[in-house]
Parts: sequence; C-alpha cells; structure tokens
Amino acid sequence: MASSSTKVSMKLLIDTKNGKVLFAEASKAVVDFLLNLLCLPIGTVVKLLSSNGMVGSLGNL
Repeated sequence: MASSSTKVSMKLLIDTKNGKVLFAEASKAVVDFLLNLLCLPIGTVVKLLSSNGMVGSLGNL
C-alpha cells in the first residue's frame, strides 16, 4: 500500500475570554474529512476510538 500525505489547513478565530470558536475557515479536504466522519456508523466510530483500534491521529480530535 503506497503512503500518501495530504496537508490540510484550518483558520480559527477564537474568543480567548470565553474559549469559543467564533469563525472557522477550512479547505475542502478538511470539510470532506469531517463530513465523512459524520457518515460512519456509530459502531465503527466506537471501534476506532477504542484503545486497540486507534487509527492515525483520530484520537486527537
């Protein structure tokens, strides 16, 4: 399996007083990734987030 690397970027405007994101600007790759996560069945997400099934940087989300 060939490995490929894709850079994604996201700009956030954060209210530091309240610690809330006010505005987010993201590339199409970021939006596609987040929408694909929402399409996964709950059982798959639970399996991926378990200690044995952790894939890549998914645990940092």
